[in-house]
Amino acid sequence: MSVQLNGSASYDPNNDPLASYQWTQTGGNAVSLANATSAYPSFVSPSGLTHDEMLTFQLVVSDGTLTSTADSVNVTVTAANPSPNIAP
Repeated sequence: MSVQLNGSASYDPNNDPLASYQWTQTGGNAVSLANATSAYPSFVSPSGLTHDEMLTFQLVVSDGTLTSTADSVNVTVTAANPSPNIAP
């Protein structure tokens, strides 16, 4: 399944246009981000999971002069075939 991240609500406090977006994955099963330098990158979610997986991404934007601090978003991928929770 394709998942699209959305950084379009990012803005510059001085109303300068944003010159760049940089998304990076910082947690979870590694995925390949397509268009990681756009407001709308995407990735294919991991498949065959036996438990839910949380993926974490960071976004940094710049107006060409100043760069923002990183902001994070978590995406939870729900396992299609969860393994049973069997107590010992």
